[in-house]
Amino acid sequence: MKGGGTGDADSLTKEGRTTWDELVAVYLRDLADRGRSIYTVRTYETALVFWRRALVKYDPAALHDPPAFITLAAIRDMLRTEEALRAHPRTRRIRTQALDGLIRACLRAGLWPADNPVRRLPKMRIRRVLPAFWTIPVARDFLQKLPTVSTKPYRDTAIFRLYLATGLRLNELIRLTRDDIDWSTHRLHVLGKGGKERRVPMSEPAERDLERYLATRQDDSPWLFTARAGRPFSPSGMEKLFVRLCQRTGHYRPGFSIRNLRHTALSALLHEGLDLPSIQAIAGHENLTTTEGYLHMEPEALVNRVRTKNPWDHGPPRD
Repeated sequence: MKGGGTGDADSLTKEGRTTWDELVAVYLRDLADRGRSIYTVRTYETALVFWRRALVKYDPAALHDPPAFITLAAIRDMLRTEEALRAHPRTRRIRTQALDGLIRACLRAGLWPADNPVRRLPKMRIRRVLPAFWTIPVARDFLQKLPTVSTKPYRDTAIFRLYLATGLRLNELIRLTRDDIDWSTHRLHVLGKGGKERRVPMSEPAERDLERYLATRQDDSPWLFTARAGRPFSPSGMEKLFVRLCQRTGHYRPGFSIRNLRHTALSALLHEGLDLPSIQAIAGHENLTTTEGYLHMEPEALVNRVRTKNPWDHGPPRD
């Protein structure tokens, strides 16, 4: 493991203390047991590498008895180092969240004193920047040109039509199997974050493209979208496919990722008049505020919505 060793919750040092590496192992196992994705676990594992280095510089003895050394003052000192200050604000926040999560997991396991010093740090405020997204005309043009530039037009059209119609997370999309399609109810069975399941409706065009694509398949792989030899796409493999198709259709923009299509898809649902709770259910968000961060409306559409959907405009006033 990057952040530590392979100790168990009951693996204590001879002095009756738990080492840093053992605490890290407890935390990472706790994340996995609670259904966090492998990518989430890796993110926090990487963040804990920073704290291990920081502890070694602060006092090497801290690795053998972390609770005795990780105080509020020590955390503040470690966050003032050159390495910490050089990091992006989001990276600094993830590092703080990782340490907080580790301490809370160890508190539950009885491996940490009652005090969690991270909770006494001031909350980090990061200026929110709206992510890039495609307008509906751009997305339509991409889908229209895609079959003419793809080496596997049926598969690629089905992938991106479904992606834009449902707003799935990338990891949810690439993990879909053939059995996840419920043709009778026109819905997908999606396994989301934390192992939570939900049913996501398919649009008619997306369903038609899936039928055409599956009719061309001559393998018995259970995965819905396959790359090579019946294996599913990896996130990086799907990203490379998207970049290649963007370049061929004239829609390539440096820094625009396939993950931005989720913002595009959910914003399109808002544009078409779907209410926020429904979009929240489709997106698989626990909180409505999370859904709001994904939604963008083009200025012209917003003006048109206000001018044509005014509930107080019911004709001239009566005497």
